[in-house]
Amino acid sequence: MRNITTTQAPTTTPHDATTFGRWMRGQRRRCNLTQWTLARQIGVCQAIVSHWERGRKLPGAAVAVRLALALDMPPATVCRHITEAKRLRRAWRIARRGYH
Repeated sequence: MRNITTTQAPTTTPHDATTFGRWMRGQRRRCNLTQWTLARQIGVCQAIVSHWERGRKLPGAAVAVRLALALDMPPATVCRHITEAKRLRRAWRIARRGYH
């Protein structure tokens, strides 16, 4: 009997946004902010901050600048993390399409 291996499409979500979410959660905690407090400071609802931290969504450019200011870091740092997450997400989607 031969052992036949097949290539399967990834079934989990890309780790890009969840990695960003973990990073963001760490930065928020470093600043001793709750999700609710951070959301109030940057002008979004708490659910949005939760979505970012769980990797369901990524912040846009305008919010990224406010996020950076609230987290006391250069906007370029936050934008770099978001850009990398988007690049990885795009690559994951392309790789996934190749399996169908």
